[in-house]
Amino acid sequence: MEVCQGNMLKVCHFTSVHDAKDRRIFSKECCSLAKLGFKVFIVAPNAVSEVIHDVQIIGVPVANDNRLYRIFFYTKLIFQKALELNADIYHFHDPELLSVGLKLKKKGKKVIFDSHEDVPQQILNKTYIPKPFRFLISRIYAKYESRIVAKLDATISVNDSIAEKLKKSNIHSVVIANYPEIIPSGNSGIRKENYICFAGAITENYLHHRVIEVINGIEDIRYSLAGPCHNKYLEKLKQHPGWKKVDYYGVLPYIEVLHLYQKAKIGIAIHDYTPNVGGKEGSLGILKNFEFMAAGLPIICTDFRVWKKIIEEEECGICVAPYDSEGLASAIRYLLDNPEIATRMGENGRKAVLEKYCWSSEEKKLVTLYNSL
Repeated sequence: MEVCQGNMLKVCHFTSVHDAKDRRIFSKECCSLAKLGFKVFIVAPNAVSEVIHDVQIIGVPVANDNRLYRIFFYTKLIFQKALELNADIYHFHDPELLSVGLKLKKKGKKVIFDSHEDVPQQILNKTYIPKPFRFLISRIYAKYESRIVAKLDATISVNDSIAEKLKKSNIHSVVIANYPEIIPSGNSGIRKENYICFAGAITENYLHHRVIEVINGIEDIRYSLAGPCHNKYLEKLKQHPGWKKVDYYGVLPYIEVLHLYQKAKIGIAIHDYTPNVGGKEGSLGILKNFEFMAAGLPIICTDFRVWKKIIEEEECGICVAPYDSEGLASAIRYLLDNPEIATRMGENGRKAVLEKYCWSSEEKKLVTLYNSL
């Protein structure tokens, strides 16, 4: 990796939606760039302005949480703050900032759009948009995105399907997958319990209500859950008779998440076939399964095509259709009843992450892209 440390290229990542310490933006991309000699800034909403791991975080207060305010007014504040930094390269992470990226491009800056999701498909699943208008809005956005992306220097996406769409407008489109940057140590010696586990944003898309329904019919099993959850969905989960088998920890520091993984026997991530993850194709932007693999846990996950390929090749888990309750119950029982097979699957997954699916490989691609601009 060639980085001209003497020139100390100034890089500004900016977001109007993500937390300043978002794992993909901060822990992976920005920390990697800072480590390799770039001078890195993050402009983010409501962040504490501070320096962490040589990355300068700059907070921009949000006066109103209204979606329209954020799109039409807050983006202007982000633009002003980003422009003040006079960076050499600008790298943004939200579709609502496409207009800001274009303005910076017109100022003669190098600009990269990092598309975390298939937005036109995601719009089709937005419940706050009246259903008759979703297709039209999706088409309008797709054309708008294409027009601006064509004028930028490069795009980044988390999987091949998004990259192929972006490549139609900009040939400088690369895939930088969301592989884990922290590989926990191997067997900790902690006694495993009959727990299945999940740590992350607890949303309906992950079908936790269906998982709880399934485990309610399985003896001697508990569900360890950690992460933020909207009150409405949390109340829905608590009303389920199977909630008595759930241990909900709220938001945990990552070190405690690793401890939770060490105590569990199975990592579970049953995501629905939603448009934002590519429907039945799935997305490598879903980090959860890689985290389970890194922790040495056998996986039970949705049979997305991209994930089924990995799971079967590496022999590290079982894939099921998201609404196949009987299939999910059978998978859980199989792994609990066959501990040697479950252990071998966990070891296979960890080996695959160490050799193939770790952030260091994606870091090289990121720096290569930066050096090419």
